[in-house]
Amino acid sequence: MDSVSRRRILVVEDEPLSAELVRVLLEDLDFEVDVASDGAEAVAGARDIAYDLILMDFFLPVLSGLEAVAAIRSDAEAASRTVPIIALTASDNASDHRACLDVGMNDYLLKPLGRDALSAMLMKCGVLDPDRAAAAASGDRPLINGFDPSRIEDLRRVMDKADFNAVIAQAVSSLDGHLAIIGRELEQRDDQRRAFHRIVSLSHDLGFISLGRRARDLEEALGGGETLEPPRRGAFIADAQTVLGTLRSMAETG
Repeated sequence: MDSVSRRRILVVEDEPLSAELVRVLLEDLDFEVDVASDGAEAVAGARDIAYDLILMDFFLPVLSGLEAVAAIRSDAEAASRTVPIIALTASDNASDHRACLDVGMNDYLLKPLGRDALSAMLMKCGVLDPDRAAAAASGDRPLINGFDPSRIEDLRRVMDKADFNAVIAQAVSSLDGHLAIIGRELEQRDDQRRAFHRIVSLSHDLGFISLGRRARDLEEALGGGETLEPPRRGAFIADAQTVLGTLRSMAETG
């Protein structure tokens, strides 16, 4: 294995499925991957280990992505103080992107995080050889009823049947839990917004692009102070249940 293949990346992501899928993509490119699930854990890891790159989610528990990066950049003893840090975000808000750069991140990647966009950023940061990226490129695929099959095809290619089924089962469990929160009348607005945000990531990670876009619209509506009436939430839940059915079928067929 060459020096590029041995490079080490820290993925900071609190959604287990999203973290797993990014890990799979990176390991398929021959990187060593560590995963942190909150901002404080990321700060501790960056202090002790000299990573070649850090991928940092924007919304994180304990410390946000912005707070974590500020802490890493200001810690003179941190082994990863000066390494490239790339934001992972489903937000296409220009002010969010500017906040990432202002705090010391080098760039940002918009979710859904596809293989080609990830490879392009790794090359931009100088940690991935272009020949390796070209060999792994998936190419653009058309959507089929709002679904991008290349995401699932990538997973099937790099996972054995048992691991693939485990990822799909985890996706079913996560989506089911998020929908339960969205469906409760008395649920806190912030909890519902967080549930929509996680559905954005989950949907895009697995190729359900249309559902992810709708979840993002509803997340932003809640963030803008709108109240989501039961019919509006119910229509979204009905569509998400269709996706759940598709995922369960995938788990059954492997």
